[in-house]
Amino acid sequence: MTFIIICIGCWKCVEKEKCILKDDFEIIFNKLKDADVIIIGSPVYWGDVSSKMKTFFDRHTGYAMVKPKNAHEFYRRICIILLIQ
Repeated sequence: MTFIIICIGCWKCVEKEKCILKDDFEIIFNKLKDADVIIIGSPVYWGDVSSKMKTFFDRHTGYAMVKPKNAHEFYRRICIILLIQ
């Protein structure tokens, strides 16, 4: 099981180009960087993704805002998002 802490909105990820929270997010994010295709799945509860998926997206926000020098390589990947209601 993975453990991802909710984003605290400190924006240190933008400042340091790495999140300061110590959990499994960096491990997962680094695996995504190495993937050719990313498939994301989540059940839909009350018209939105699960809380775990929302937490993952929230934690990714800082990395998307930073746009590191090699971001173009990461964001060219194929991503399939499956939402099941």
